[in-house]
Amino acid sequence: MKRIQQLLFFLTATLVALTGCRESPTEEAVAPRGVAVEIAVRPDGMQEQTRSTDEEAIDDLNFYLYDDQGSLLLHRYQQATTLRFEAEPGHYRMRLAANLGRDLGANPSEEELRISGAESYERLPMSAEEELDVTAAGASCSTIEVRRCVAKVSYEIDVRDPNIELRSVQLISRPRTAALFAPEAAPSSDPADYTDSPETTLTGTAASGACYLLPNLQGTVPSITDQRQKSPEHAPEHASYLLIRAANGSRNLLYTVYLGGNNTSDFNVRANVHYTFRISILGDDEIDTRVYSYSIQVWDDFDDYRFGDYCIYEGTTLLHVDVENNDEELPLNGTFAVVSGESSKVFFDDFHGESGPDFKVYDPNGDNLFGVQYSPTVYTSSNSRFAYRITLRDPYGVCGTYDFEHQMANVVYAKPSTGGTISVSGALWNGETGSGSSLRSVALCYEQGCSLTARAGAGYLFEGWYSDSGYTQRLSTSATYAFRPQKTRTELYARFKAEAIPLDEGGTANCYIARRLNTTYSFDATVQGNGKTTTNIRPQRLNGTSAILIWETGTERNAIISDVSFADGRITFTTGSKRGNTVIGLLDSRGDCIWSWHIWSVDYDIESSGQTYASGAVFMDRNLGAETTDYTQPASRGLFYQWGRKDPMIYSSLLREAVWNEPCRADVTYAPGYEYELCDPREYGVPYDVMTIEWSIRHPTWYMYDATFEDWEPWESVSDWLYDSNSNLWGNRTTGSEIIMITDKTIYDPCPPGWRVPDLEDFKDISVASASVPYYATICCNGSQTAKYPLGGFLNGSRYENNGENACVYTASPYTWNGSKLNHFGVDCSSINISGAYQNIYATSYFRYGAHPVRCVRE
Repeated sequence: MKRIQQLLFFLTATLVALTGCRESPTEEAVAPRGVAVEIAVRPDGMQEQTRSTDEEAIDDLNFYLYDDQGSLLLHRYQQATTLRFEAEPGHYRMRLAANLGRDLGANPSEEELRISGAESYERLPMSAEEELDVTAAGASCSTIEVRRCVAKVSYEIDVRDPNIELRSVQLISRPRTAALFAPEAAPSSDPADYTDSPETTLTGTAASGACYLLPNLQGTVPSITDQRQKSPEHAPEHASYLLIRAANGSRNLLYTVYLGGNNTSDFNVRANVHYTFRISILGDDEIDTRVYSYSIQVWDDFDDYRFGDYCIYEGTTLLHVDVENNDEELPLNGTFAVVSGESSKVFFDDFHGESGPDFKVYDPNGDNLFGVQYSPTVYTSSNSRFAYRITLRDPYGVCGTYDFEHQMANVVYAKPSTGGTISVSGALWNGETGSGSSLRSVALCYEQGCSLTARAGAGYLFEGWYSDSGYTQRLSTSATYAFRPQKTRTELYARFKAEAIPLDEGGTANCYIARRLNTTYSFDATVQGNGKTTTNIRPQRLNGTSAILIWETGTERNAIISDVSFADGRITFTTGSKRGNTVIGLLDSRGDCIWSWHIWSVDYDIESSGQTYASGAVFMDRNLGAETTDYTQPASRGLFYQWGRKDPMIYSSLLREAVWNEPCRADVTYAPGYEYELCDPREYGVPYDVMTIEWSIRHPTWYMYDATFEDWEPWESVSDWLYDSNSNLWGNRTTGSEIIMITDKTIYDPCPPGWRVPDLEDFKDISVASASVPYYATICCNGSQTAKYPLGGFLNGSRYENNGENACVYTASPYTWNGSKLNHFGVDCSSINISGAYQNIYATSYFRYGAHPVRCVRE
């Protein structure tokens, strides 16, 4: 704290007699045969006073005459300044009260004999109490002087330091009341009996003025020997003083000048005394205890969120009250008041409402932070102006008033996805923030809103406006969106998609190969499989409403495909940065899966890598769904299918029972509600309710067991996942006991367009060339040409059997070889089984609930 180098003030007190009278005499007899008395009333001289009419004028008198027993003999209220009355010879006591402006009455109470202090006076209150002797020769006096009941304080302030500028002067600790006839009475100790005068605003480096106060006899403090010690730390609690506020740059300066009979120890302020102070302020010396020095800076953070002429609401904004103080015990308090705005939507330091209670500046020498919020539901043209006032007080009164005004506006952040831009019209202000992938358009508006227009770049299409970054809540498909704010802050997302490459140009299917990474594809989602009618199978048009990603290989969601959507009868998706297998589901309005498609994301040229077997059939060189041709890896096995179903089962390491020394396959990411499950029809009340094609389509990730019942149970055992078996699910035309060696691709075939599940006859004349147990077997497929098959066994519900021993692949044939004869038993099917240990190949019958890989053949 800086203190003044020298604070000089001078006190002189002398008595000067003032006289004044008015010629309007009034006579009244006290008793018959009395002596006529005439007494002139005039004001006593105020010490060191400059004469003025106001200070010496007497406008009215309350006169009381008492006998020597104290009994009231006469009361008179008059405007004249001469008293005329008759009195018998004797000893009397007189009381006079001048300039009270009212008749006190004949018998005033003690309270009525007190006067109240005032900020200013037209006429100064005066009083006198004197003894009077009356003899036959007349009265003992002809004049009585009334003394002013107030003290006068005059000041002249001169600032010698050019860096200091005056702000205000104020008289502190003025007594509220005083007794008319006891000017030397002891003062009150009750703080409520004292008040402060209003501040008088000052400017510049010089000022002068005068004020009045009632007597305040606070006594002396003999220990004060230096005028610089005559300060609040040493003064009596209710002593009167002048408080001078000044400023040195950003620092507030407080000078305290105590009144009294001298410059040091005396704190008595007496009535009818003129105290004159000539005060020279030479600096802000910290040594002088009469000087407090502190600086206050007050600001808020609203402009941190300013766009143009408008501020936006981005959570709690802080009010800063930064104090630098040379006296850390100097308390500072403040008041917050709303000037403009919806007061009920204002939050300040845990308080809501129009104006708050006093708050404490908790750190008198540091940065104080207070939360400020103004958050109506929506900013409108009528409530957008938010203004508030901070009033700060030190122990001596108001030390600063700070007004803040902010024009608020609703903000909408609109973020475009890759492939497009956003323009804004009709906004109060608009621009952009961020850069690169974080670039956003910013628009400010009131309740009328604004228009946002999405523009797709070359090779992209606009898909829609969304309220979330995950693009799950679409608001509009129109490129121009009429935005109307529902809250003060809104985030919108414009989604652009690359013009999709159609996967179904060569025909529709249940599996599509997506060769390119980070590429958008689409396919017809109204057709079941290839859409063809075949033996015992008739397709139906699909009427979906949405699409989801049901599962994908790996642990990172949307790493293989993302942005799955359904519109205008087509499913669109975008491949990611990784390869693998996924399944996309089409949902109806109830959220049920009504069809699903396998997306095989591999860089696989299916046409150029085909292998022609001895039968003349052209096979893929790998199993359907294989992600690699490194047959030491589990990903080389491809996916597993129950016979006749279109939906693949993943070869997760969590499902393997027999594990050899190979890297484990990573887990699978499933959509909620579509995790891999086992369906045992015995656990259902009516087993054939779940043993249907419709149930299998709605549950594409469920493995469906056969139905085996005891003789006493009401249902027939079926070695199939389908209660009413259908031998034509994968296109073979065999019916009943008739075996037909012709296959048509069906709507349930799991192969890509142009490919189908092979017949048993397509594997004619193949043989085992070698085996690398437990990884793969090599077969001779056509002369010297070979093909490799992984020894992945088959899936039986919760375990993989013959893992590392046999290579199995399904055929479309509902019949098997029995020696040299073909047999059809109705519920079994043929599978090519390649033994790694015995290095032989045989066609075996297997129940249809087993899950085997498929190696597709060209149609």
